[in-house]
Amino acid sequence: MTTARKFIEIDTIIFLVVAAIAGVYFAYFFHQTPFHLMSGVPSQEPMVSPTNPPAPTPVTSSQVSPDGTKKITLQTLQQSGVNAYSVSIANADDSNSSVVYTATGSATEHWQVPFNTWSPDNNYYFLEDVTPNGINALVFKASGKTFANDQPYLNVTEEFKNREPNYNYTETTGWASETLLIVNSTNKSGDKQSFWFEVPSKAIIPLATDF
Repeated sequence: MTTARKFIEIDTIIFLVVAAIAGVYFAYFFHQTPFHLMSGVPSQEPMVSPTNPPAPTPVTSSQVSPDGTKKITLQTLQQSGVNAYSVSIANADDSNSSVVYTATGSATEHWQVPFNTWSPDNNYYFLEDVTPNGINALVFKASGKTFANDQPYLNVTEEFKNREPNYNYTETTGWASETLLIVNSTNKSGDKQSFWFEVPSKAIIPLATDF
């Protein structure tokens, strides 16, 4: 009887030790292994709400007139491969601002405001259309009104190329007077030749002096 009781006590002790070891093992295993792997349920990544891309930021450039009274601002917004342009005229302190012209164009080219954009009387300004084939000078009325035949601007570069085929247009440098723009070119020999471009008649006048 005593021997049997000893065997029972030993078996009990062994059972308790084995149970304790098993408990520690399972506790460690469950702690290290995610529950979904044990349960057989496939894991799911948390759903992420779609976010809208940030709105494009417009690029702004401006130039104050020589007399310090007027200011032109060109705003360019590039989106979906297209440039959207907005031209506004205001007082130099940005008061009384009004949009005088809007347009769209290819993203492979862009408009820019040259330093000498204003005519001396502030009635005209010109912008530069920078393209892969060169730069076009575009003359606008500061009032926002159109030229003859409802032309929104005069393309000095194209007018010169069409009317002076013996010269290669190079640049429009700025204003010589309230209505005269200076255009530089080269002849077939590579010699420099300057012209006046008269606004709004579009007359082209050769000059004896290069600018």
